[in-house]
Amino acid sequence: MLLKNFLTQFKIIFIKSWQDFCSNFFLLLLISAIFWVPFLFIDYNLGKIEFALNKYLTGSSAWLYAPIVFIFLFSLFLLFVWYMAQLFSTLHLNKKDGKVSLKTSFCYTAQKGRLFLVVQLQYLFNSLLRCLLFIVPGIFYAARNSLAGLILVGEERSTKEAFGLSRAILKGKLNYYLDSLLLLLCVLFLICAPLFLGLEALIKELIVKKLYWAARINDLLQTIIFVLGFMFFNVFYYNLFIHLKNSYDKIKSDS
Repeated sequence: MLLKNFLTQFKIIFIKSWQDFCSNFFLLLLISAIFWVPFLFIDYNLGKIEFALNKYLTGSSAWLYAPIVFIFLFSLFLLFVWYMAQLFSTLHLNKKDGKVSLKTSFCYTAQKGRLFLVVQLQYLFNSLLRCLLFIVPGIFYAARNSLAGLILVGEERSTKEAFGLSRAILKGKLNYYLDSLLLLLCVLFLICAPLFLGLEALIKELIVKKLYWAARINDLLQTIIFVLGFMFFNVFYYNLFIHLKNSYDKIKSDS
């Protein structure tokens, strides 16, 4: 009975997420393209630079690797900004009849990005620190406070309130929350894994035949599959948060 209720609720959230994903697909894809095109360019040229350094430089010239470290850190920052833009676009799905604009998304990212970054860094630091001291309590802390970033930007709360409300929302719902995310990851894996493996085998075959341009195109297709999967995960994650928040508000109002 519990499993049936869980699957029913998961199906409802999944269908709602799919509808939001489809209705905002081109916007979410455009946001992804704005960040991923320069990232892929950086990644491609970083590989060539690293290959040249490994081939020609000696240990005494190791300082020349510093630009690679800088580019790598910049790439991580670019990915994080992309994540924020995706997330903030998703936060607007229930506003303006489910439609958001590119301008709205980036304005909101610029406005809330710094606070969101601070909360996420605080969340990661506290989680890692607790995991180093006590692994299980650290994982438990990470799970209970994982909604803090969404609450901060979506509910207009302070940092302290965001962490407190995250724990309150997930009190008694932590297993449901984690099970829902795990089931979604399994669904995405079952869909994406065969495509990834097929493209990977094709890439190796193309490299053997020295069709490097075709191999690069297939590599780009793998990236697109990852981006689409992550886009849908963000939309589902937001709708799961809304479902948990509504349940929490209902319980609070009844009591």
